[in-house]
Amino acid sequence: MKHYIFIILFLTSNLFAQNDKFERDTIDIRNENTSIETFNEDSFCSDYLDSLLKTKQLKEKERNFLISRDELYKKLDSIKCKQDFILELKARTEGIIKLIENIQLSLIHETKEFHNKNGLSQDIEWNYDVPMKELLENGKGEILKEQITKYQDYIKHIDQGIDAMLITYINLDDRENEEGIKENWQTYFFNYLPLKSTLILLLNYKNEIYGIESLILKSIK
Repeated sequence: MKHYIFIILFLTSNLFAQNDKFERDTIDIRNENTSIETFNEDSFCSDYLDSLLKTKQLKEKERNFLISRDELYKKLDSIKCKQDFILELKARTEGIIKLIENIQLSLIHETKEFHNKNGLSQDIEWNYDVPMKELLENGKGEILKEQITKYQDYIKHIDQGIDAMLITYINLDDRENEEGIKENWQTYFFNYLPLKSTLILLLNYKNEIYGIESLILKSIK
């Protein structure tokens, strides 16, 4: 199953490279402080991540979600009695999206630093050691799992049906690998997954969350 996921992700993207710079900050995910690197917009990391969207399918999906999202929030401005709920949903969604983006950027930064330090000439997109270390050993995967779980718990209080869809799209349960060994979510999906495929998988999680947010917004009367 894991090899099948890798092949699908491999076929969906081609990454490019440029210059880097970053600064550390604290992300506020609706009363939750999670320390993950955050990066300047004009940095190598941001440019490298943006190049993912050069793939037509990913670019179209991302753009359509963002256009639809803006339109939905504008339409809901007139429903004054539900503004607290709408703003809460927007803040929580943007919090988890920002976390995913900063994990992506931190993976790019750490991988490039590793290649520079060790004089490696091959493209960083094929490196799996650094993403695996950051997500599994250094805890970024666990942080992401915890925050997605909290987002799912929040959605449960809104609509049970939509929550079931979110769990289906981003199922965080433990599962058996090809050898029949039980693994947690982050190990099953990110163990030995190259940087390029890891970034695309995280991008797909972003789009799934945008899709769930859209369903909720469309249900508001």
